[in-house]
Amino acid sequence: MNNNTVSFSKNGAEIKDTYLNIINNATEGLKWLVITNDASNELYVEETGESLKDFVDFLSEDATKVKYGICKTIPPGSDVEKLLFIGFCSDYLSIKPKMSFMKNLQIVRDDLFNNYHVMMEIRDESDLNYEAISKRLGDAAGARYSIQTGNSKVEKKGTPVFEKKSTPTTPVVEKATPIIEKATPVVEKATPTPAPAAKIAPKKEQVADDDEDDWSEPPLEEKEIGHKGSYTTSNWTPIGKVDLKKLIAEEKAKVDPRLVKE
Repeated sequence: MNNNTVSFSKNGAEIKDTYLNIINNATEGLKWLVITNDASNELYVEETGESLKDFVDFLSEDATKVKYGICKTIPPGSDVEKLLFIGFCSDYLSIKPKMSFMKNLQIVRDDLFNNYHVMMEIRDESDLNYEAISKRLGDAAGARYSIQTGNSKVEKKGTPVFEKKSTPTTPVVEKATPIIEKATPVVEKATPTPAPAAKIAPKKEQVADDDEDDWSEPPLEEKEIGHKGSYTTSNWTPIGKVDLKKLIAEEKAKVDPRLVKE
C-alpha cells in the first residue's frame, strides 16, 4: 500500500457506527463527526459534536492535518435535515498529502461516508467559516433535495404555456376566370383535278414524191450484210486546191466601183 494512502483497518468499525448513529439520530446531541489520520495513515475519530458552527470551527482549528467530516444539519431556508460532507486539505501542507488528498477523499466517501446530500472540497482556510458554509449549503441543498444514493427525484414545476387562440379569418374565394379556347377551323384543301391531257393530232404521213425530190438521186436501197454489189456513184466533184495568193491579187487588181468617176 502507498505510504500516503489512508487505512481504516483498525478503527473502521467505530467510524462506521458513529456515522450511522448520526444518520439515524440514534444518539442525542450527536450531529457531526470529524476523522483524520495518524502518522501511520490510519484513520480515527477525532471529534464529534452537535451544531454546524462547532463543526466548521473544529475543521479550521488545525490546518496542519487533512480532515474529513460529516454533519447533519438543517440548511438556511429549509426545514429538512441534510447531510454535509466536507474534505479539507490546506494549501500550506507539503506536496505529499496534497497529492494523495483526492485519492484518500474518494476512499472515505466510498467506504465510510457513502451517503450524503452535499459534498464540499475545501483547500483555502478562508472558505472554512460558518457564513460561507451555510450559504453554500443552502444554495446546494435547493438543487439536491434527495440523498446521493436515494431514488427520489425533485420535479421542477414548469411555467404553464398558454396557447393563443387563433382569430378566424374570412375565407377568400377567388373567382376563376373561365378560359374559352377558340377552336381553329380545319380547312380541308381540295385536291386539284388534273387538267385533261391535250389531244395531239396525228401527223400526216408525208408520201415521198420522187418527182419533187431536190437531190435528184435514186432512192437508197437496203442491202443485207455480206451482199456484194456496186457502190452508188455520187454527183459531187472535188474542186482541188485553192490558190489564196492568186485570189487575193485578183481582188486587189479589181477597181472599186465606188472610186470610178463617170
